[in-house]
Amino acid sequence: MGSRNLQIPSPKKLKIDNNGDRISTLPNTLLHEILALLDMKQVVQTSVLSTRWRDLWTSISTLNFNSTVFLKSTKKAAKDKDRFIEFVDQALLHHDNSSLKTFRLFYDERRRLPPKRVYSWIRALVRRNVQELDIHIPAYLTYCLPLPLCLFTCESLRVLKLRFESLSILLTLPKFISLPFLKTLHLEWVDFVDVKLTSNLLSSCPDLESLIIVYCRFAEMKNLVIFNLKLKHLVIENCSDGEDECEKDYCLESPVSLVEVRPLQFLNLRHLNLITWLSGDCIHAIAYLLNSSPNVESLNLKLTKRDVYVFDGDEEVFHPTIASKYQDTGLTLRCMYNLKYVEIQGILGCPNGLKFLEVLLKNALVLEKMVIFTFTEHLPNKEKWLMKFIEKLQKISRASSSTSIFVR
Repeated sequence: MGSRNLQIPSPKKLKIDNNGDRISTLPNTLLHEILALLDMKQVVQTSVLSTRWRDLWTSISTLNFNSTVFLKSTKKAAKDKDRFIEFVDQALLHHDNSSLKTFRLFYDERRRLPPKRVYSWIRALVRRNVQELDIHIPAYLTYCLPLPLCLFTCESLRVLKLRFESLSILLTLPKFISLPFLKTLHLEWVDFVDVKLTSNLLSSCPDLESLIIVYCRFAEMKNLVIFNLKLKHLVIENCSDGEDECEKDYCLESPVSLVEVRPLQFLNLRHLNLITWLSGDCIHAIAYLLNSSPNVESLNLKLTKRDVYVFDGDEEVFHPTIASKYQDTGLTLRCMYNLKYVEIQGILGCPNGLKFLEVLLKNALVLEKMVIFTFTEHLPNKEKWLMKFIEKLQKISRASSSTSIFVR
């Protein structure tokens, strides 16, 4: 096999004592594991160390490309950023044709990353039976990035992470989806536009254990069906329906129109983390998820919108948000036989918050510990407010006599 050299900034010449070079005597499998921890720029630079290392990088199964690392010693001019794109091209071209285990791409530059380039990279990776694909583009870009349809029929895929920031990627899905071995799906800043195809995606991954959906939009979608019997880890954070986005900070504002979960769906789910707020619909959504997760052991809620209580002398004055009034949806929480730990951040003594705590405490049969982080930074008479909140909390009956409640 001939030497394969890529045009990258060369490292400083190293003086190597061949008698003391123990690393080069290690087997290829172990060297591959070491190289898998490095960025590809650093990996390719090892080819100058000796003949032993010359082509070693071409057979590693993990490729990590980070624009920040690549451009660290450059002026980050346009030509330097183009060289990074060319570097990815050449690395894939010269890499041998064996299966790839992991491909990670991190691109955080203002210069446009050509969509056709990314499209071709993904197609090449699918042909090489990639198992883990992680594309992270946090730069603020204003163009769409189409994804090849073959990605959604890649049977070798185990982990798929598509993470963007301030760049809405329109998720165009094929009618036929086959991801039989996918275990982790992580999507950020993705636009879902077709309810049937989106639900089909989430239901066509029979081995899915972890589902993370962050800052995604469900435009013109009335229902999102999440159905998977093996799901163990679920995060839905700051998603919206595409309307009044500046005003919508919530995770699950309207479960009837946003999330529909079939009964006893998440049988393996043990830990549930939600970023939401306590409108009537949100309480409905949380109860819906808990009813569908009978084996959940811990619940962590972070509230992003809050009603406000203030005190005018001895008078308690309630300043509500637009969703402060509790709405009795008729949905009750089933008895929770495994929930042992609850943590809630940002709660106040508003009607919704107290109602939710009441429903939860009355149905958590084995609850051991509840930690409540109150939001009192901007309230006058904090001590008086806290005493009133604790007083109301103590009046709520509990299903578990061993429950300890901590208010901080």
